[in-house]
Amino acid sequence: MEMVAYTVWVRFDDAAVRADFCSWLRQEHIGQVIEAGAASADLLEHPPTGDAPGGAIEVRYLFESDVAFADYLEHRMPGLRGATLNRFGHIPGIRYERVDARVIDRFRAKRR
Repeated sequence: MEMVAYTVWVRFDDAAVRADFCSWLRQEHIGQVIEAGAASADLLEHPPTGDAPGGAIEVRYLFESDVAFADYLEHRMPGLRGATLNRFGHIPGIRYERVDARVIDRFRAKRR
């Protein structure tokens, strides 16, 4: 079975909003996505750019299989996305991008 990487980019106009969003991800949302079926998550922070003057957040979730990811998309993601929009949807200057891909190989450092 192939793992699925589900990546969510969030770009911000305001660094204070990014910091609040990041705190919420750490304290609530990422744990909820893991409870909903993700095997793990990596949280990355990107510096400000022209299209994201407040910086950006990237979350990479790994799902163990297409089946686990499909179950998440159908049954759990709508409620979690709704909760995100309830909390942050009224704040201007937040842009989301989502992409999923099949993991075809993983590499790790050899332990010495």
